[in-house]
Amino acid sequence: MLCIVLLPVLMFSIAYVLPVPAGSSSHSLPLLLALSVVVVSDWLIILISFNKKIKSIRQHQGLRLKLEKYFRLTIVRYTLIASGCVVLAAGLFITRNDLFTVFFVINLMLTGLVWPVPSRVSNDLRLRGDEREMVYYKKDKF
Repeated sequence: MLCIVLLPVLMFSIAYVLPVPAGSSSHSLPLLLALSVVVVSDWLIILISFNKKIKSIRQHQGLRLKLEKYFRLTIVRYTLIASGCVVLAAGLFITRNDLFTVFFVINLMLTGLVWPVPSRVSNDLRLRGDEREMVYYKKDKF
């Protein structure tokens, strides 16, 4: 997942240092609004689909199966988040509007808020007792 997150950061860094394309500021505001709507809708899709899928994962029996499905779902989630970051990097490259940098940083902070730490995994899967302890302390007997 770290590679999925670092790829847009690398792309954004490259877009930040590349020279300004010709005519980049003429369509700055409409493009800013359009790409902002794309990224916000991307986050809404992520939140809605994750909540819908996590409900079905909670119904499975066995911690191993739950964690495997949670892992796949998390990879899809971060791929969609990375696509939003790439959109922001493209917006910065095309328009050179500094608001894309602000939105990119906000997007990265939101990414950190949904990072799958043991407490988040346990809460998302609504684990209790031994299962919760196994996730918190990374025990492998499940």
